[in-house]
Amino acid sequence: MLGRPKTKQLSVESEPNIRLGNDGKYWWEVKKTLEDGSRFRRAGACKDLEKAVAKRDAALLEHAGLMEGAKLSAKNGLSVGDWASKCLDEIWPEELSERTLIGYSDIIRLHVKPNIGDVKLPWLDFDRINGLMTKLKADGKSAQTRRNVRNCISKLYTTAQRLGKVPTGSNPAKLVLIKAEIKRDTSGNKLSHKRTLTTFECVRLLDKAKGTQYEGAVMLGLYAGLRISEVVGLRWRNVDLEKGWLSVTEQRQAIRKKGVVVSDPKSAAGVRRIPLAAPLKSWLEGRKKGEYVVTNRKGKAATSDMVSVSFKALSKAAELTGNVDENGVALADPTMHDLRHTFCYFMANGWSKPDGTRTPSVPITTLCKLAGHATIEVTAGYYVGTEDGDLVEAMANVTPPVAAQCKR
Repeated sequence: MLGRPKTKQLSVESEPNIRLGNDGKYWWEVKKTLEDGSRFRRAGACKDLEKAVAKRDAALLEHAGLMEGAKLSAKNGLSVGDWASKCLDEIWPEELSERTLIGYSDIIRLHVKPNIGDVKLPWLDFDRINGLMTKLKADGKSAQTRRNVRNCISKLYTTAQRLGKVPTGSNPAKLVLIKAEIKRDTSGNKLSHKRTLTTFECVRLLDKAKGTQYEGAVMLGLYAGLRISEVVGLRWRNVDLEKGWLSVTEQRQAIRKKGVVVSDPKSAAGVRRIPLAAPLKSWLEGRKKGEYVVTNRKGKAATSDMVSVSFKALSKAAELTGNVDENGVALADPTMHDLRHTFCYFMANGWSKPDGTRTPSVPITTLCKLAGHATIEVTAGYYVGTEDGDLVEAMANVTPPVAAQCKR
């Protein structure tokens, strides 16, 4: 008869670097000095001895990886700055989009090289990256800027792992957490960077946009959910009025140091076909002129900046700027991207009808395809929401149990 498998009997005495504290927790600590003279220390506490042992062993493995990295560093002599230059010049141009490459180039020039450029690549660890994030925060850099810097460093490290420049294992940049900052007005109320327009606000905006140069941009944003780069990149050849479709196959973006560039949509999912909503189809009929749907006064392709400036003026004319909600909290002034946000929100939660009711919401998978999102998690996280009326309607379903309905 087989008995239970033998398990290792753990005790504090048999496990170095672990002690039982007065609080009943097992405290572990690993203290080492690395070859470059810096101090390596990891410590913590667990109620369970086995977990404490596992975390201690993980710290020992991390130290071993750093020591292995020191050997690689001595062999190839690569610093973070050297590796970043190599990635920018030789590796990433074949892997990343032009816009992303330029963004990473600026991050490396402004933040990475001046602060950690001299650090040997295999010695790049959590403490150094977290220290850089702390410094950037003290310098007044926003959470988004710090997040971009961290992501760039993470890309540098994963590329190095893939090409065997550093040991495989955990990426230290991914361990650095950056808490989102909540923006507030002078009264302490939380501010949102997004704005979902109400039906009444949409009516006022469409009224002010009617007959203007960029009325089409407003229509495409509100009735098709196009990004601003997709709006200015839409050509008439991609609009089929007879079949009632438009195709998103490219975008026009202003890229620093490059000017206006025509490129593929934001992601593979961004290439899509969208049925024309009745109001948009009605507006497009009889307006075909030139190559692009949205043009400047000379009939040439418009730029995102032109549309953004015009939209700001239209929003002000429609009295959509400088507003507060029913609780007196300041609302963010709407942007062109908020038209896409409004379109997706209405599709996810229903469009208002003249009788005060709302249309049914579309399935999340359908909206994901219409919006050109890579995953439904993005769609759900940004656009599926609820209003007070939804909560009241949901709670109306709560009824007391009735004994007669129970089957014995």
